[in-house]
Amino acid sequence: MSAISIFVSAAAKSKLATALPNLRVIGHFISFFITLPLMIVVCAFAVGWKCKGVKRRQRKYKGKNCFVVYGPFILTIIAAPLILADQTRHVLSDMYDLTGFGWAWCGDNPVFPRVNETFPSSCTWSSTQFVCNQPCCVPLTEAVSKNLPYGSDTPPVALAPGEVCECDCLPSHEENMLHLSMIGIIFTVICTYSGFILLAVGALWNADIINKCKKMKKQWQSLRSTPVPTGPKAVHKPKSLAEFKQFLADHKNVVVDCSASFCAPCKVIFPEFERIATSTKSSLDLEFVKIETDMFTEAVEDDVECEEDEVFTAGGAGAIESWPVFLFYSDNAEIASRRIVGVPEPIQNLQTAITAFVDGQHIGKIGAVGGCKVNAETGETE
Repeated sequence: MSAISIFVSAAAKSKLATALPNLRVIGHFISFFITLPLMIVVCAFAVGWKCKGVKRRQRKYKGKNCFVVYGPFILTIIAAPLILADQTRHVLSDMYDLTGFGWAWCGDNPVFPRVNETFPSSCTWSSTQFVCNQPCCVPLTEAVSKNLPYGSDTPPVALAPGEVCECDCLPSHEENMLHLSMIGIIFTVICTYSGFILLAVGALWNADIINKCKKMKKQWQSLRSTPVPTGPKAVHKPKSLAEFKQFLADHKNVVVDCSASFCAPCKVIFPEFERIATSTKSSLDLEFVKIETDMFTEAVEDDVECEEDEVFTAGGAGAIESWPVFLFYSDNAEIASRRIVGVPEPIQNLQTAITAFVDGQHIGKIGAVGGCKVNAETGETE
């Protein structure tokens, strides 16, 4: 029973030892012949059909130095062979084993022999990916027939009945970065990683990704800072002086219908003001505001009336003494020369004044009539 187990174990081990190298060879060839056309496609895509990609950059960067124009294509073309380098090494090593032509590995061959040795210095430039740590077992008779120098790292191996003599480099679990040979470092690490880095840089450069990211950042900031217009302009109605000041700070151009809750002429002119607002294009950088100063509830310094606040007086037109008053703000500052006190006469002149403000045109004083104010002595509306 024991003899049968030994025989089965030895037979299975022999089949496994034969199958694994074959599977590796097949994997190497599949990987190479998939990656090769992919790299050709990547290079062709970068250059473009009928060199359209190159011509596009030539037009876009006309007058720039050659590296700015052709840099992405140069990096992509350099990256392709670097990415293929390690797979090519595998294929050439396998070709040597199969046909005797290619790049020999360090083992039982006359080019880079290591019979009964681990990793002699002569194997430094072989195709072996790792620094071997176990001797290559070759029976003495085979070494002599192949004219292979028999090393002296270990005594000649005496094979037990049914035992397979192997020329493995190192155990599978030790095939990692820590055991790479000089060739392994060059091809597996330097060539492969630098190739993918160059390919990424070339692709992103060709896509002009930096400028696109800057553009996206500006668009994002614009979306966050400015409400997206979804319809006709509306008349905003701040409920406090602080809210009104903040609104002015947040918007470039603002037209204000400044009224009082007790003002009858204000109620007459407001529908026209609202009509102008709702007929204004949403894309226009102009906002409309209606405030009733007597309804603002904040206490102001030294008991100064709301109408005397600096938001109304800083432009030089003075405090608000009667209503309605139409104020024109640009960059958070009132343009005093455009202030209209009273109801414009005719009423269509309000549209004329707002259009001139948007277009930056200077027009004469808009005539106005009516309006109301509070008698300082009696407190009654006049």
